[in-house]
Amino acid sequence: IPILFTIGLGHPGAAIPFGDYSQMVAKEDNPPKYSGRYRTTDGRGNNAKHPWLGQGRRPYAVQQYDRGRAPSAPLPEPAKVIEQLWLRRKFQAAPNKTNALMVWLATFISHDLHYTHDGLDGADGRPRPWENLHSSYLDLQPLYGHRPDATTSVRQFEGGKLQHDQFAERRFGKFPVCAALAILLSREHNYIAEQLATRYPDKFATDEDLFQQAR
Repeated sequence: IPILFTIGLGHPGAAIPFGDYSQMVAKEDNPPKYSGRYRTTDGRGNNAKHPWLGQGRRPYAVQQYDRGRAPSAPLPEPAKVIEQLWLRRKFQAAPNKTNALMVWLATFISHDLHYTHDGLDGADGRPRPWENLHSSYLDLQPLYGHRPDATTSVRQFEGGKLQHDQFAERRFGKFPVCAALAILLSREHNYIAEQLATRYPDKFATDEDLFQQAR
């Protein structure tokens, strides 16, 4: 199935095939290039063959559009659906022995992979509901940020470390468990940076070397 990208206003007439979009990117003033050993902040250059693939601030990919067809039968009330799926009168263990932390980890991952442009993160302030500000890679952008200035705001610039218990994702104010996971990952980053500096002082001699390797 050819991948389609929503361009412009995100309607069916604005969708173009993967190959055509790749050619459009090649004609940009500053097309992304392969980044090499370390990943970039916004995901550009992570893919050697298609350096733009998965880059932040690119359109979402879709395979089929919602053409607005009415359902053949009336849909149930949302409250009833939620009650049937989620309401429990007594504790019921998950069949696969997982707990609520699995759900919060999935929420963290979802926020890593998706950040729809809401108009608050652009120079012109216009929302672009077809555009993903985050990269399509699982690269901890909620921790490190999806823009260079966001990454700068959480770095110590000493020993490759991050600021104490800081993370870049502003949406986690509504999700305290996700915020706690981000803090744990921040502390893990700093621990790795310390270990790299101790064990391999000649190989990772600068703050930038330690930061990128720990990241």
